[in-house]
Amino acid sequence: MLRLAHRLVSLDRFRGITEGRFKWTDGNPNHRPSSNATRPPECRDVGGPGMRYCELMATLVLTAIGDDHAGLVGALSGVVADHGGNWEKSRMAHLAGKFAGIVMVTIAEENAEALIRDLEPLQARGLLDITATLSTPIQPTVELTRLTLELVGLDQPGILRDISDALSIRRVSIEELETETSSAPLDGGMLFKARAVLVLPDDVSAETLTDVLEDLAHQLMVDIELNEADAG
Repeated sequence: MLRLAHRLVSLDRFRGITEGRFKWTDGNPNHRPSSNATRPPECRDVGGPGMRYCELMATLVLTAIGDDHAGLVGALSGVVADHGGNWEKSRMAHLAGKFAGIVMVTIAEENAEALIRDLEPLQARGLLDITATLSTPIQPTVELTRLTLELVGLDQPGILRDISDALSIRRVSIEELETETSSAPLDGGMLFKARAVLVLPDDVSAETLTDVLEDLAHQLMVDIELNEADAG
């Protein structure tokens, strides 16, 4: 059975008849939009002047893991497309013979349950273990400071723990993180590499964080570089 972290309830569709007026298809004028409407309605002009069609949109985050073989992304994206879902963002990786991915999908709220139901055969066939979570995207009210962190050093226990602790204390968020290990070219040991995108709170400057991480880099005997993240 496909797991849904937040159960979808009363998926209602509405049509905008005239500017500022909406009619609910269940005939109840007092009906309110479902609490699962995580995005503003998407509207388009239809018919004559002043006629608009609107539908509530939901945002789902899908996590998937399965044995790595060809066709997994196609199987997942096909189900999303069949239900009119928009595959907005995703991260995919192959780790130790497993395929793992996380996908953000926006979809008309009335189609969300059908999409989730039709993902279940992928799990039943043993292709992917999928979890669907209803999400509410956060729109920042101020411009955020983002930095990229790149770290390289001899692999040792606790590097990521110490770095993440230093960031957490200062309420710096890790927006993206990629890590890997590889053979060191000279001594035959293992190198640990990490790349992250960090989001700074208003009261922490890039200069302050640079000083903190430089001190930590000396303690861990690793190289850390901070740079301004690319826009977007």
